[in-house]
Amino acid sequence: MDAAAKVARRGGLFEPIPPIPFPGLWRTDTRSIVGSVLLAVAFSANMQITERLDTATVGGIIPWTALPFGIMWFTTACFFFGMTGALITASFNPIIAVLTATGPLAPVHFTINWSFNIPMAIMASYVLRRGQAITFGTYLAMVLIAQLFLATGLIPVWLFLFKFNALQTTGLWLWAVVEAVPASILGFAFVRTVAKSGVLAS
Repeated sequence: MDAAAKVARRGGLFEPIPPIPFPGLWRTDTRSIVGSVLLAVAFSANMQITERLDTATVGGIIPWTALPFGIMWFTTACFFFGMTGALITASFNPIIAVLTATGPLAPVHFTINWSFNIPMAIMASYVLRRGQAITFGTYLAMVLIAQLFLATGLIPVWLFLFKFNALQTTGLWLWAVVEAVPASILGFAFVRTVAKSGVLAS
């Protein structure tokens, strides 16, 4: 029985993601570019709500409601469209966020998004080329590594823009990293659903 058939027989919340074709890290075909743009638009529409919730609840100092959805859209873009999807989805929303003033972190969304998506796309390239199903453990490890880059990139913002002390900054950093664990469940389920549907398959 091949890997895809084994995956299909498993059920439950943590059913592995079936193998996803990965033709290359950089995609220049029309399908990849259009698909990446559509994911970027969906992500931006989502962030118009969550970024305002972040601002209303914690003053926008940490994207705590945006994080689960960001993981969902970003990993989908990286898994299905490589670095092309990573950069397009990472770069579209910051422009909208600045123009619509969704929160105090809007001007640094470029670096925040890139710091997650670039390592995620590189890891996806390595993992998906093996042609195997992706377990939740593998997906979670990838998200945590990328989230470490994102959270670390926020340290100068917390220290110099918001003027938090070292202890407060450490607490926010830990919050950003630890929240990625439960937030990954949403992203894992979404990527698996898309993979099984075949709608974004290369």
